[in-house]
Amino acid sequence: MINIKKEILLVPEPEGTDDTGRIQAAVDSCRETGGRVVFAPGKYYTGTIHLCSNLMIEFTEGSEIIGSDDLAKYTVHEYSHQSKQNYWQSLFFARDAVHVVLKGKGRISGQGDHFPYGLEAYSVDDQDMAPVREYKVRPSLLYLKGCTDVKVEQLELRDAAQFAVLTEECTKVEFRDVSVINRKNQNTDGFHFSMIRDIMVENCRLDCGDDAVVLNRSAAGVRIRNCDISSRWAGIRIGPFSDGEFTRIEVCGCHIHHTYGCAVKIQVGEGGYAHDLYFHDLVMDEVTGPVQIRLCHFPGWETKKETNISPGRIDRITFERIRARVIAEGKPKPHEVPVFDGERYSCVQVQGLDEYKIGRLTCRDWDIQYEGGYEDTAYSLHLTENADYRYPEYFIFGIMPCYAMYAAHVEKLVLSGLHFSCEKRDVRVPFVFHDIAGIEMTGMQTEQ
Repeated sequence: MINIKKEILLVPEPEGTDDTGRIQAAVDSCRETGGRVVFAPGKYYTGTIHLCSNLMIEFTEGSEIIGSDDLAKYTVHEYSHQSKQNYWQSLFFARDAVHVVLKGKGRISGQGDHFPYGLEAYSVDDQDMAPVREYKVRPSLLYLKGCTDVKVEQLELRDAAQFAVLTEECTKVEFRDVSVINRKNQNTDGFHFSMIRDIMVENCRLDCGDDAVVLNRSAAGVRIRNCDISSRWAGIRIGPFSDGEFTRIEVCGCHIHHTYGCAVKIQVGEGGYAHDLYFHDLVMDEVTGPVQIRLCHFPGWETKKETNISPGRIDRITFERIRARVIAEGKPKPHEVPVFDGERYSCVQVQGLDEYKIGRLTCRDWDIQYEGGYEDTAYSLHLTENADYRYPEYFIFGIMPCYAMYAAHVEKLVLSGLHFSCEKRDVRVPFVFHDIAGIEMTGMQTEQ
């Protein structure tokens, strides 16, 4: 609860004025007593604003905060979990703040296409594709670190240079009725969470050039509900930064559409433990994937790691009432990462390892419609590699040997009431099941 003892109204100055100083002064005046800062309709141009505890910022309809395209005006001195190469910059930043509210029908814009990208946009496996051989700094719109009790409501977050929102080591954070439109650059995630607890994302709209909602390092008590999601990469992603525990995570009632990097990914590869995850009542339309669950030897993003590290564990995952239409090939925007061959004609992938099997996976009441159409005469049934030390994307094994579901190295697989169909003839078999210790199958249907 914010005890508001001071209220400050900000009105726009002439267009192009640097408003950083007066916005920061308004926030700073609330540090001792708590307070509310209100932006009247109009445009405000600013660099980093450092937030404080017991603060409410209201963005009235018609107000727009525009991030500077001058990197010198961003003043965060904080390394993120994502990269240790540079400080992670952001337009709004809070460190160890308690009771913060950002709300209103205003807009926060980042001018993301004004910031060039470099090595930070590529994993260690594909850095040869980088346009320059250096790590660039590209500001987010909101960066929360070590904060408790934060609410973000109604805002439109648009055109960050990299992630729209980065949230690390935080507890009790809610995003409700927020719109994220973030496709002006590369690595343009929507909500990127790392080492968090008690998170709610509800009734949000995300249209992103990279993963829309990401859970990294560890996450407990997460609810993602009734969101509209579109992205070049995953709609919902857990991992692959995964050295902690992921548990009590529920994703429900979401519409994931026009998502070309697999709708839902669960990737554990750094000794972490993902368990008791519940995905239900999801509609996927024009997606690739649509689901990947993988234990892997994660090689790291910027530097290769030892290949003998324990991948970790995945257990007690449930997917219920899933409806999906899976297209044969994604359609990214011209400036986004082009389609890899293994993204074409994709299927559900569940992949453990010989020595590290996935635990229990339950899939009930699915209706998956594939576009199909794979007719390569050189096709032959095969298994994917048992272990692979590249960044664990779902496309790295090439076009999969089946059109519906691939599952390997699983302790217990429960499949009930699953219907898979192909719109076009596909020469591949529907299923490949390999090294499954126990399997229950009822009500399985395929047709093409």
